[in-house]
Amino acid sequence: MAIEERVYSLTASQEASSKVLEEYTRQSLEARERYPTYLGQQYGARPEECIDLFVPEKKGSVPFVAFFHGGWWKANNRISRAFLAEEYVKRGIGFASIGYPLAPEHQIGSIVASAQSALRWLHTNAKSFGLDASRIVLAGNSAGAHLATMVGSANSLSQAGVPSDAISGIIAISGLYDLRPLAGTFVEEWMQLDDKVISDFSPIHHLPPSSVPMMLVAGKQEPEGFNQQMAEYAGALSNAGHSVTAKTMDGHSHFSIIGELGRPGTALFDFVQAQI
Repeated sequence: MAIEERVYSLTASQEASSKVLEEYTRQSLEARERYPTYLGQQYGARPEECIDLFVPEKKGSVPFVAFFHGGWWKANNRISRAFLAEEYVKRGIGFASIGYPLAPEHQIGSIVASAQSALRWLHTNAKSFGLDASRIVLAGNSAGAHLATMVGSANSLSQAGVPSDAISGIIAISGLYDLRPLAGTFVEEWMQLDDKVISDFSPIHHLPPSSVPMMLVAGKQEPEGFNQQMAEYAGALSNAGHSVTAKTMDGHSHFSIIGELGRPGTALFDFVQAQI
């Protein structure tokens, strides 16, 4: 295995990770039964372009988290991340779990465009679901962190017609912010990464507005490429004058760290509450 492939390979922890992901799915199915508020809201024409909205029973509009799942842009779905919503709903915060089209049928440009459409739809329709369109925290893990930071970029927000002050913060977990190191690796089995794609769709080249607080995390037990990506993206943000916190979390793998977003008392959960 080439060096660049090794630093992103997740196969070493496959058995343990499988158990973590199975538990996430079990918890998510239970959460969808407990909070079946607005499941399967269609934001586009493709079947995958759906959002599950979890909204607390509270008068007025509530802030919310808009979450993009990971899976190397080719796997997973919005349903298996519903477990993250529960503790937010209990505290009067909404949660949107966003689905999007997957590779290889869809390439990165199309996927990013869908993610942008999802944010536009959420901003336009939030009020009708009891959500506050002016208090949105974007979040995602792995490929989903790539999407959250791409749609949260200044250019993308402008294209989507979403004002920058509607984004209260961005949380990026184990993200992929520079696509260049992935060129020529196993990722190209399902994703074409030429120079133009890398330039157009690497978040490190398309930063959010400097007014948006950022929190980046990666697990200490992850392949080193994810921590390298975090450090380089945090450096680019800091150099551009952004407020950014970057943290390597002890005891966490690429998959176990996802659960920290939905766990009260963690740095990620506290960040959401502080911003909205």
